[in-house]
Amino acid sequence: MTILVQSGGAPISPDALRIVASPASIPGEGLPDSQGATPDPETGAAILRLRRGLVWQFAASGPGIWSERELLLLDAERAEARLTVYPRTRARFRLGPTAAAPLPASLRARVESPPGSPRVALTSISCPLAERVVTCELPATPVDLVVEVPGHASLYFHGIVPPASEGLDLGVRELHPGGSVVGRIVDAGGRPIDRASVRLSPERSGSALTREFVAAFRAAPEVRSGPRGFFQFVRLAPGDYRLDATSERQGSAARSGIEVLDGAEQALPSPLALAPPQNVELQVTPARTPGGARWGVELMRFDAAGSLQHLRQIEADDGGVARTGELTVGRYVAAVLDDEGQALGGLDLEVPGPPLVDVVLDLVEIVGSIRLGDEPIAAELAFGGWTGLPIARFSADEAGQFAGVVPRPGVWRVDVRAPEVGVERRLEGVRVDRQVGSEPSRVEIELPGTLVAGRVIDEQGRPAPATMLTAFQLPEGAFFPAEVDDEGRFRMRGVGPGTLRIEASGVLRDGRPADADPLRIELAEDSRFEHLELVLRGKRTLRGRVVDGAGSAVVRASVELAAFRSDGFPLSVFLDDTLTGPQGEFELSLSAEAAQGIVTTRGGGTTLRARRVALAGDATLQLAAERAGGELRLALAAPLDLRDRSAPLPVVFQDGVLLFTGLLVSWANERGVSPGQEAILIVPDLAPGEIAACLLTSAAERAVLEFAPASFAPGPECERGYLASGGVLELDLR
Repeated sequence: MTILVQSGGAPISPDALRIVASPASIPGEGLPDSQGATPDPETGAAILRLRRGLVWQFAASGPGIWSERELLLLDAERAEARLTVYPRTRARFRLGPTAAAPLPASLRARVESPPGSPRVALTSISCPLAERVVTCELPATPVDLVVEVPGHASLYFHGIVPPASEGLDLGVRELHPGGSVVGRIVDAGGRPIDRASVRLSPERSGSALTREFVAAFRAAPEVRSGPRGFFQFVRLAPGDYRLDATSERQGSAARSGIEVLDGAEQALPSPLALAPPQNVELQVTPARTPGGARWGVELMRFDAAGSLQHLRQIEADDGGVARTGELTVGRYVAAVLDDEGQALGGLDLEVPGPPLVDVVLDLVEIVGSIRLGDEPIAAELAFGGWTGLPIARFSADEAGQFAGVVPRPGVWRVDVRAPEVGVERRLEGVRVDRQVGSEPSRVEIELPGTLVAGRVIDEQGRPAPATMLTAFQLPEGAFFPAEVDDEGRFRMRGVGPGTLRIEASGVLRDGRPADADPLRIELAEDSRFEHLELVLRGKRTLRGRVVDGAGSAVVRASVELAAFRSDGFPLSVFLDDTLTGPQGEFELSLSAEAAQGIVTTRGGGTTLRARRVALAGDATLQLAAERAGGELRLALAAPLDLRDRSAPLPVVFQDGVLLFTGLLVSWANERGVSPGQEAILIVPDLAPGEIAACLLTSAAERAVLEFAPASFAPGPECERGYLASGGVLELDLR
C-alpha cells in the first residue's frame, strides 16, 4: 500500500513525518499491530505492507503536524491513498454551567471544510476538557468545528481560521441539555438562505403529547437560519416533530416525521428547500368515472422518513380538473379515485414542478373467471396488488365470474384471496388486451390444484399457533402470507409451479422470539405436500456497536442484517434492522442457524457501508463507519422500477460485498435524491471503495440473487471503478 503525502499549507519536509496505519476493530478477528513508515524525501510516498480484508485508519504524525485521517477497507487491489497534512494549531473555548451529568475528560469533535475552502477530509478528533476549558488541535486552514457533548446539543463553530503561530480563543459557549435538531435551509437551486424563519411543532403520530413534550416545544421558539442556511433547535424532549420554514422572498417548505431521542442530535439528512407554494391542476381523462361520477383525488406527502402521509382528499370538477390547493416544496403522490374509492390512477408530484399535469386513464372493460384446478371459486382479486397504485379490485362470485374496468391494457400483477379454500396468491404477468370495437377483454385466471400443507411446532413438538408464516415464490417473485390456526396448521392452495420458500417466525411459550429454518420445495402443476413441518427455535441476540474512524459512537445509525446459514442459504428474504443508541450500541434477533451475514450501516452522520461478518458464537460486532464518502451515478437504459420483475435490475458491489438495490434506492430517497423518471440512479454518501455495478437481465440471475445472495459475485461484464472520499464515480450500464 502506497500512501502519498501532500501539504495543505506551508511546506512540510517528509523527513519530519511518519505515516501510521492502525487496524480498526473487526468482529471475530485477531488484529495485527499498527504499521509505520517514513515518506520518501523526493516523492513523498510511504510504502506499507498491510493485511487485506481489514479496515485500516491512516494518519501522519510529526512535530507541529496536523493530519487528515482516512478509513479504508482493503478488500480489493488498492495501489495508493492520499493524505494531506497541515501546520498544527489550537482553538480553545470555555463551557458554561450545566445541570446534566458530569462531563468526560475529553470531547469528540468533527473537523469539516467550509463551503468554498480547500477540502479537508472529514476527520474526528478528541478535544481534552479540563476545568471547563476545551482545547482542540486543528489544521492552520479555514475549518468548521463541531464538538459533541454527551447528553447535550452539539456546539457548532463555522468558518474559524486558527492562526498557525498562536492559538485561537473561541470564547464561552452555553451548554443545552436534551435533544436537538439541526439542518440547513436552501432555495430551489440549492443555495443557502439567510434569516429564514424556522419553527418546530410536535406531531401526534408516534408521540404522546405529554406535559413535558409540550413544555419543551414551547421553550423552543422560532429560530432564524444563519448565512449558510444553518439552524439548530435545542433543549428538546423526546418525540416526533415537524419543521416549517418560510422566507418572504423564497417561499416555504415543511418536513414531518422528525424523531428526537433523549439527549441525542437529529440532523436532517438533506437540506430543506424553500420555494413559493404552488397550486397544481390535475386534468383527469376521461372526465368522469366509469359509473358517471366525479373523480376523487387523494393527496399524500413523503415525510422525513420516506413514508407516505395522507394530506387531504379533493374532488375533480365536471371537466375532470382537480385543484390541489397550495403545496409546499416536497414529494407527493396523487391517487385518482373512482366512485367506489378505488385508486385507478396515480402519479408522483414534485413541488416545484409543472402547474398542469395530465392523468390519462386508458380504461379497459374486462370480464373474467377464476378456477382452482377444475373448479370455479369465489375470490377477491386486486389488479395492481393489494397495496399497489393503481389498483382495480374485483369480487368473483361462486361461479368464479367477475367484471369491471382496469385503468390500462398491458401486463398486471394480480393478488388473489380466497380464504375459504386456502388461496392467498400473487400472480405476475396477467395480460389484459384491448379488444376491437366495444367488446370487453376476457381474462382467464387458472390456479393449479397444488396443495402445500403442514404445521408449525416448537422443539417439544407442541403446536405454535401465534406464528407468522410467509411464502416466497420463484420465478414470479411473489410474497404472500398463510394463516396458521390454533393447532399450528397451515394450508395453501393454487401455488404455481416453481420454487417455493416458506418462512415462519413467532414467540415461544416462554416469551422468547423464535423462527424456523426455512423450507424450500419444488412444485409441479399437481404437486401435493401435506405433511410439512417447521420447527420454531429460540433466537439469539446479536449485539454490537457502530463507531467512526476515531472510535466515537455513531448515534441513530441504521443497521441492517441479511443472515445466512453456513452453506450460504438465506435465513429470511427480509432484512432485520434497528437503530443505534446513544453509545452506538445495537441489538438484533438472530436465527439459531445464522453463521454469516451481510451488515450495512448508514445514517447518523456516516456513509452507506456494507461488510461481511461472521455470526457464529456470541461475538459482539464492532463496526467501523466512515464519516465522508462519495457519490455513485449509474446510467441506465430506462428509469428504475423495482416493481417490474421483467425489467433489468442494477446490482452494486462495494469492495466485493453486495449492496441490495432496494436499500440503495431507500438511502438515495433519504438523502433527498429521488430517481423519478430519469434513467439514472444517483447514490450519495456512499463509503469509499472499489465499486462494481452489474445489470441482471434474466430470471435465472434474479433467482440466484434472491436465493443465494451470499454467493453472488460480480462477473467480468460488470463495470468497475474506485469511489474516492469526496469524489464522484460514473458507471454506464446502458
